[in-house]
Amino acid sequence: MLTTLFLAARDSDRVGLVPAGAARSSFNNLRGSFNTLESKLATTPAEPAAIDFAGYSSTLKSSFSSKVPAMQAEFSKLSIPFPADTVSSTIDANEKTTLAEVATLIAASEARVIQLTKELASLEAETDISEITTSEFLADKPELKAQYEKEIAEGNYV
Repeated sequence: MLTTLFLAARDSDRVGLVPAGAARSSFNNLRGSFNTLESKLATTPAEPAAIDFAGYSSTLKSSFSSKVPAMQAEFSKLSIPFPADTVSSTIDANEKTTLAEVATLIAASEARVIQLTKELASLEAETDISEITTSEFLADKPELKAQYEKEIAEGNYV
């Protein structure tokens, strides 16, 4: 189940990721915000539209039209470098660590489920308490039998 929730969240599948109760409205608000931002991002072009300097030169009055070529020259010199990726390796390492921890937790949970299933089977196999005698009940519980016998011998029973 943890794997389903983690993978659903990681892959943006959202099929297995449905919270219950009060968290549902918060989750739906978050989902709506995500969908809105995702649609805006999808409509954004990869490259910005080119500036029409010739159009500005022709429409501006003569006193400003002489400044358009200077602005065009300055704009062509402008360079905004893309920031270097400094965190992807850390995120990948954290993801691998988290996946290893999740796998360990899943294995421990599965082992616990097997243990609890065995305990449940042994409890279901026991005879109903109303149908057995005290001797039959204490037969497989020697420490409890010794404690009761001690209490009876000392007269400390109610």
